[in-house]
Amino acid sequence: FYRGEPITGLTALILRERVVPRRNWNGTPPPSGYFQDEVALARKLTSDWATTLFDGLTPELIIEWMGGEDGGITPEQAVTFHQAGVTPRDLNRRGDPGHPSLRLGLEVGNITVEQAIEETKRRQA
Repeated sequence: FYRGEPITGLTALILRERVVPRRNWNGTPPPSGYFQDEVALARKLTSDWATTLFDGLTPELIIEWMGGEDGGITPEQAVTFHQAGVTPRDLNRRGDPGHPSLRLGLEVGNITVEQAIEETKRRQA
């Protein structure tokens, strides 16, 4: 169980929104609300994503960009998309029927960040 100082800020948000929901535990929750490994993961993710705050991402946008279970979008990619006016929702939309979302195409390496930006702009036109 985590027994350290109270968790605040971006780390607390990441714990609540990304780490704890993935918890595979059916027992009584720890007194602090968190397990030590959960706090360690949240701190690592905070360290990875904190600099994006200086590039205009809000904590809420960081959570959106973090995405699903495997993440997929790096902090650097999120900043590039943000600066180009592309949102996480834009990447999650499917284009033509039968085609995957831009996010999935990016995550599996079928398209580049630049191609995803171009396609988003084309769809918005």
